[in-house]
Amino acid sequence: MTNHPFALEVSALAAGDHVLTALAIDNLGATSAPVELRLRVTHRPAIRWITPVEPAVWDAGTNGTFEMAASDPDGTVVRVEFFRENLEPANWVATITNAPWALVFSNFTAATTFYARAVDNDGVTANTPPLLVQLAGPAGDEFYRPFELSGLHATARASNRAATVQQFENPLLAGASQRTLWWTWTATANGVYHLSTRGSSFDTVLGLFTGANVAALGTVGVNNDELGWPPTSLVKFTGIAGRQYRIAVDGFREAAGDVLLTLALETPLPSPPPNDAFADRAVLAGAEVRLDGSNAAATAESGEPAHAGLAAGASVWFDWTAPTNGTVRARLGPVTFDSVLAVYTITGRRCTPFGRWPATTTTPRAAAEAGRSSTAARARGTSSPSPVTPARPAPSPSNSCKSPPRPDRPRTTLSPAGSPSKAPAGRSRVRTSAPPSNRSSRGWDRRPTGLPSGGAGALPVGAELTSRWSGAASRRASLCSPAPP
Repeated sequence: MTNHPFALEVSALAAGDHVLTALAIDNLGATSAPVELRLRVTHRPAIRWITPVEPAVWDAGTNGTFEMAASDPDGTVVRVEFFRENLEPANWVATITNAPWALVFSNFTAATTFYARAVDNDGVTANTPPLLVQLAGPAGDEFYRPFELSGLHATARASNRAATVQQFENPLLAGASQRTLWWTWTATANGVYHLSTRGSSFDTVLGLFTGANVAALGTVGVNNDELGWPPTSLVKFTGIAGRQYRIAVDGFREAAGDVLLTLALETPLPSPPPNDAFADRAVLAGAEVRLDGSNAAATAESGEPAHAGLAAGASVWFDWTAPTNGTVRARLGPVTFDSVLAVYTITGRRCTPFGRWPATTTTPRAAAEAGRSSTAARARGTSSPSPVTPARPAPSPSNSCKSPPRPDRPRTTLSPAGSPSKAPAGRSRVRTSAPPSNRSSRGWDRRPTGLPSGGAGALPVGAELTSRWSGAASRRASLCSPAPP
């Protein structure tokens, strides 16, 4: 360095011990004695909460246990410090100097945010994110200590006169008093259910949700006044066997009184197909694929986006990975009802739609590269039912599928097409969907991890084909993927 101030910035040094030597040279060429600076570069320790996990809820007066995992890649952890509310020394709670890194917190009395800090043998520190421990309320009043309902038909009585709102609880709707009572119920059979507060002594607000965190619930349905029976409330919904639901009853505009809650199965439904859920996608393999299936009794998931601009309904999912480079065409048909076909690609645990086609397009095209994710396509079927065409001889593999179409089933094909959009090949997901009748509203703004996100753009290879069907209660589709040219 030739200019004052003489400063050197060192970056990207490897972990370990380093020596920097500096000397000064004057205008006559004379030099000073060298000066050494010894540096030790070390990694930060790692620390995380093991227990409790959020949402953490403790009863008043109990002793709660914190358990940590702490390690150091190039040294040792010498102590773990615990704090409440913030990391200021005044809020220090305790220090643990030996593993296991556990602390028993005595006489818990109020909702508190806790922090932990690991310190290694070089004095380097690492902090945990904050952990909120909430104070459990009375049974029924507390989301995390709900009343329980069971069976296909159930009745419960309670009072919300002394009920309160808890931290992070959102109002059921504008005007709700937030004197909320909570129930939990797990469906034991698929079917259309009704949930009612008819017979309650006050103006009720009724909500039905999914989820285990009061601050991030998926909405199944919310109602203030049942048509023809105000001021009581009614929510009709399609219950899925094995799924847990959260039920909330509140008063409207400070109303309070005796609650009569009734749950009843109205219409039994068959079990959904095995690939109803995004996480249970059916895997397709090969350059040429044909699949017959059904979306009867399929459902939409909380957080599921619209497919090709239409709200999801009765959806089934498939997975396909491009085995070689080329252009593919996905086709659903012939069909006898209005359909939507959507193709997605996977980036990590996220699905992304690719491209947009005119409303009359039923054969989206996309390029695929073997070993990588392909572009994704979305297409919307025509608004009028497509006629079922008679079977015809199978075209050559150069431009279509081997198997001929069947006149009684719609068919989806993946085949070479012109003017491809280039993208890497990879995993693809196929989904078909149809809106069930009388389906309750859902909270689409809350997207669970792993479900496809909205928007369009190029994505990794593999295509997710999503078809939203409307029409008959039982529907069939097939997927065909020919070899690329």
